[in-house]
Amino acid sequence: MKFLKVVFVLIGVFIAVSVHAQSSDELKRRRDKYNEELEKLNREYEQTANNKKSTLKQLSLLKAQINLREEKISVINSDAKAPIPYIACKASQIS
Repeated sequence: MKFLKVVFVLIGVFIAVSVHAQSSDELKRRRDKYNEELEKLNREYEQTANNKKSTLKQLSLLKAQINLREEKISVINSDAKAPIPYIACKASQIS
């Protein structure tokens, strides 16, 4: 009877150690998998942040171009309007 108890206790201990080893390995695999996924997400985040900086810089450059073109158009309009009074004066003198 004592022998059977010892055998059952030993079997129970072996099973517990085996289960613990399997679950420990499984936990390690899951931990490693999550670490890889987190590293991947961090790389994607950094790429997105770099793209955002690049996009913001492009937006800033486009705004500067628009402002310069608006100023250029304003100068061209002023140049085009300058001769109108002179032309109108000459036209009235001719008539």
